[in-house]
Amino acid sequence: MSQTLQNPPGAPMGTVAVQAPGSLTPTPGDTLPYSPGNRVPMTTGSGWQMVPAFCGGVISTVTVTNSLNVDFSAGTINQYWVGAANQTFLPLFVNQTPGQTVRLVVNQPAASINGQILWPAGSLFVGGSKILSSVTGGVDIFDVTCVSQSSFHGNRLANLS
Repeated sequence: MSQTLQNPPGAPMGTVAVQAPGSLTPTPGDTLPYSPGNRVPMTTGSGWQMVPAFCGGVISTVTVTNSLNVDFSAGTINQYWVGAANQTFLPLFVNQTPGQTVRLVVNQPAASINGQILWPAGSLFVGGSKILSSVTGGVDIFDVTCVSQSSFHGNRLANLS
């Protein structure tokens, strides 16, 4: 037996109907929207919607006071301000899922001695430096990917000064 998939009645073009075996009429929750590009499907509980992929929340800027949690579940972009001269930032990774990547944007003090960053054990940096730049008032951008619960790969992407 062969079936031809068609758009469900009232569904916009470009949707894909997912049908249960033996069912010829999809229910509203079975309609999965299709969108080319950087979007992924997410369930709403009563259907599906497309949301941007690789995009999460932006965490408000936090002033560094030595060790701070970098919560992978709270957002994708984390912003930190090294508010004091010669301050050392000790990021502690929490609530991570293997394969998940977060971006850290670290602002250096505008004057005097620059801050430093000391990564947790199990952090391996490839393709770039793992230290903060020596530019006063600069902004360092790092991507950190969780490989396993205690192993992380990082890359310093840029210094904006």
